[in-house]
Amino acid sequence: MYKILSLSLLFAGMILGSTVSLAEEGPKITTTKINDNFWVLHGGNGLGANVGMSIGEDGIVLIDSMNVGKGKLLIEEIRKISDKPIKYVINTHDHKDHRGGNEDFVALGATIIYPDYLKYTGYQGASRDIQFKDKMTFSANGEIFTLYHVKSHTWNDVIVHMKNNNAVFTGDNHATNWGPNIGVMGYQGHRIVFDLVLDLANEDTLVVPGHKALADLNQIKAFDAKTKEWFQHVKTLNKAGMSSEKIVNHENTVALLTWFHGGKFPDWLKPDRQLARVQGTILADASNIYEMSTNQLKSYLGSYLLSDGSKVTVFADDTGAFAEKDQTFMANLLIKSPSKFDFSGWEEKEHLTFELNKQGEVKKLSFNVNGVEQFTAVKQ
Repeated sequence: MYKILSLSLLFAGMILGSTVSLAEEGPKITTTKINDNFWVLHGGNGLGANVGMSIGEDGIVLIDSMNVGKGKLLIEEIRKISDKPIKYVINTHDHKDHRGGNEDFVALGATIIYPDYLKYTGYQGASRDIQFKDKMTFSANGEIFTLYHVKSHTWNDVIVHMKNNNAVFTGDNHATNWGPNIGVMGYQGHRIVFDLVLDLANEDTLVVPGHKALADLNQIKAFDAKTKEWFQHVKTLNKAGMSSEKIVNHENTVALLTWFHGGKFPDWLKPDRQLARVQGTILADASNIYEMSTNQLKSYLGSYLLSDGSKVTVFADDTGAFAEKDQTFMANLLIKSPSKFDFSGWEEKEHLTFELNKQGEVKKLSFNVNGVEQFTAVKQ
């Protein structure tokens, strides 16, 4: 339809002898100068994420690199502000609209910084990098950057704190006109992020979300409160037996979604996407889990070998238990019983079933979707 319309306009222009160019200009990057050494370059409209830029005697440090194919455009905008070398790019997570321009900056000599947790989920777009575990602090341009690896929107989120500029970058864990953030760990992930951000922020803190307008402590507190209200609302109605289809049309559901999107529904928030928000919230509910001690959990951890030679790895850290299969899937495990671990937030009824011997030792597992076994794997 677009091609037909464009050709029609071109033909009309030729007939009328018009000299006006019909080529549409692409979206332009806008900038906000916080001070001489700190800028925010705004994405959107296909450009990708907001980008933080620190400028000083050590060169340029960026937070995110916008979308795939937009790196060179971002570099052009940066060069209007500074000609200093671009030394580092910090990625707030591995989605393409945040790290898509990485290689364009690597070509200029930059090093990409992101969490080593990506080894479980895969990462592309950085041929020169520094990986960190849970936390990383470094100094540049008279600024102290502290990077925190968290799991919320994805497994690989990074909250960036710029101490001297009193700024916090939240990535896609929060936004000024989008939400709620359900993420890979549901409300637990939200709580991890917002407890951290609220601890870092004060009344004068500049909060830079992954997309759209800049924020402050008051907006962060409001977003946090509304997210808590959202999870409690959906969970309460679901436990009362209300279907997802009815929950999405509930007046409080509509009111909350309206608030998260700046007072009105955007065109892209179609009914199917509204329903997905409700269903994702229900599937990520971790309130009804089986309490298992750290010592009990140890028996489940390790590698499980499939008949085709591939492996499932079950591991745990201070945020929970997880399963990963050779870059095929990654899941937060909700422990429902000693033999059943559900996949948090997954669309179907995916879970691992464990077979234990009389001594309580785990011998093998099976992966099930909607009650149908997909494969078994033997503990190594």
